[in-house]
Amino acid sequence: MWENVVYTKAQAKYKFQMIEAEPENCAPRQVKKPFGQLRDIMIKRKKNNFKK
Repeated sequence: MWENVVYTKAQAKYKFQMIEAEPENCAPRQVKKPFGQLRDIMIKRKKNNFKK
């Protein structure tokens, strides 16, 4: 799946900015079980950092 994702430098920078701005809206949402919990933890921590 990820092997097929190829970005130019400009596309990668844009995509990264989108992820930073709204991580919960980024695909893929269907992550494998062990990574789903980790993803949730990371999103919660990111949100908590914005509140400070």
